[in-house]
Amino acid sequence: LPKRNSLYRVFQDSILEFKLNKPHSKELSGSELEMVLNAAVLLKKEQLTAFEQQFDQAQQLLESSGLILARTGPWSPYHFATLTLDRS
Repeated sequence: LPKRNSLYRVFQDSILEFKLNKPHSKELSGSELEMVLNAAVLLKKEQLTAFEQQFDQAQQLLESSGLILARTGPWSPYHFATLTLDRS
């Protein structure tokens, strides 16, 4: 996510990595609302509380514009893992 993005700036002090993923369909997400952003965030355990506080603040700021932020997890860091196959 570009650093000029305001959401990135809100979270940049507590995240190690940030990965944008394709938004889920309404069927997959189970929501009646359209998902416009789907991101995975990798952070240290000791940063979890700070991240949650930053997330809650961002959520309150965006509510007035009609956007809803939702978070799930913590999850295993599988979005940040890579697998290399040796086909030799």
